[in-house]
Formats: sequence, C-alpha cells, structure tokens
Amino acid sequence: MPAPNLGLPSVKLSNGRDMPLFGLGTWQSGKDEVRVAVTAALEAGYKAIDGAAGYGNETEVGAALTDCIARGVCTREEVFLTSKLWAASAWPDTAMAAIDKTLADLNVTYIDLFLVHWPYVIAKGSPFPAPEDQRKGYDPEHYLAVWRVLEQAVDAGKIRAIGTSNMSALKLSQLLKGCRIRPAVNQVESHPFCAQTRLIEWCAKRGIVTTAFSPLGSPARPARLVSEGDPTPLFQETVLAIAARLGKSAAQVLIKWQLQRGVVVIPKSVTPARIVDNAKLADFELTADDMAAIGKLDANHRLNKGGSWTLAGQPWQELWDDGVFPEDVA
Repeated sequence: MPAPNLGLPSVKLSNGRDMPLFGLGTWQSGKDEVRVAVTAALEAGYKAIDGAAGYGNETEVGAALTDCIARGVCTREEVFLTSKLWAASAWPDTAMAAIDKTLADLNVTYIDLFLVHWPYVIAKGSPFPAPEDQRKGYDPEHYLAVWRVLEQAVDAGKIRAIGTSNMSALKLSQLLKGCRIRPAVNQVESHPFCAQTRLIEWCAKRGIVTTAFSPLGSPARPARLVSEGDPTPLFQETVLAIAARLGKSAAQVLIKWQLQRGVVVIPKSVTPARIVDNAKLADFELTADDMAAIGKLDANHRLNKGGSWTLAGQPWQELWDDGVFPEDVA
C-alpha cells in the first residue's frame, strides 16, 4: 500500500530538482535499528533519507528501501537519498570507488545528493577517531581535487546533486572560486543554541540550501561529544512552553522552527512511534513571536565541536572559521 502524503514542502535545488525539507537522519542508528527505522519512516510518508558511508549502516538502509519499493510503499523516484563521502576516502584516487560502494550498498543506480562529509581528511584506511598522526587537516586544493571526482560522478549519472557538510563560509568561498558544479547543499549542525543564521543566509544568497543535522540537540550523541554545560533543546523552557500551548511535542516545535526558516531538517529516531509523531507537522504553524523567541536562544554553542579533526596543538575553534563571511564570491 502506498505511503500517505505528509503535506510537507520541498525546496528547489540549484540543479532544478526538488529536495524534501523533512527527512529521516540515520547517524548513530545501529544496523538492526536502522532497517526498522527506515521502513517505519517510508511507511509513514517520509520522502527523504539522510545517510553516510561513515555511519556504517548503508547496506541496511538499502535493504529497507528495496523492501518498501517491492511492497509498493514508495517508488525509487519518490525517495530522496543523501549519502556522504567519508574522510578516509576523500582522496582523488579513492573517491569514485567509495561512490560506487555506496551505490552498491544502497542497491540503487543513482544517489540524489552526495556530500563531502567533512572538509578535513584522514589517512586512507584510518580508524575513527583517527590518531593525530593520521589527521591531514584541510587543504583547499585537495578538497577541490576530490570535488572534481564528484563532478565526474554527476556527469556519469551516478549522482544528481553534490554538496558539502560541516563547511564554513570561508571554505565554501574557496570551493566556489574553483568548482565547475556548485554545491547544492551544505549540511551543518543547527538547533536553537547553534542556529547558524548568518551562514544559512550567506549560503542562500549563493543558491546553496542548508540542511540541519542534530536539530533536536542529538541527545544520544557519543560520550566524546558531550561537554559540561551543553544545552538540551528538547527540555528548554521556551521550547516546552510553545509546545504546551500548541499541544505539540518539543521535537515537533524544533523541527517546525527549521522548516519555517526554509532549512532542510533530518531528525534521527529509531523508535517507530516517534518517527511517525515527528512527521505530524502540517497542521500547525509557529507565530512570528515563537520564531523570535526560539531564535533568541542562539549562543553559537556547538554540540559537535569537531575535536576529532584537530591537528596537534590546534584549538577546535579554529575548525569553524567563526565570524568569517567572505563577500567577494557570488
């Protein structure tokens, strides 16, 4: 039986294709869990699944998608699949093989959107977190060389759109000056305590759509990413008060906040009931006052600070180029 229509909007990418503004995230979803989660999402009417080779569960994502297509829940064309090039494969001579492996693991002939997972590179075959001597940092010329491989994959029909992840405006400006195919999407951490408003606006002026990961504050993130004093968006008083007034969950309010900003949002869950509940978004709107109140929570507080990518002696703050928004590139 075909899945229901959730009545949720899409955004037009620079390649002319539509990307749903709402989808399922699969980071930190175990192999057994993710197959159940993807199946529940597609049956509930989700039209976008966000994954990555680095999550270690793409075979199971592909199995769930294949099964849902076979049962008539959805068609391949209806489902927008995002994957990412992992840092240990982000080398000019290994990137295409990594793309081919993702296609095989997902059991598809094309990927709707393929992102470079991080601007930082680690040695080929390195574990993660990588030892410091296997971290190679960021080099704009290396990044552009890898990007050229993604452009070739677009030409070959393996990928329909390409984009970036965890990129600052400075790093994007360097890519824009040298690329042939411009990034369609930049995926970054975004929630009320790390709203990324200026980066979102900077990208929008250049035709780049923003996707928000960890939109609920990633409460189940690994211990290595937890710091004392980290905020919890799902339990913030402002969010809870708005949710109570509307008769909605805090998660629904946080997701709707992103949708009304025009940001693609990919909340992760492995609980079918929560997956269904998270998608009940079409029957309410946040007021301008609600949007402003949530926006005032912004403190540029990252939950994923990126310390696993720093070079010896480098403070993690240097990874993000905060406050740098070049205007010399269109």
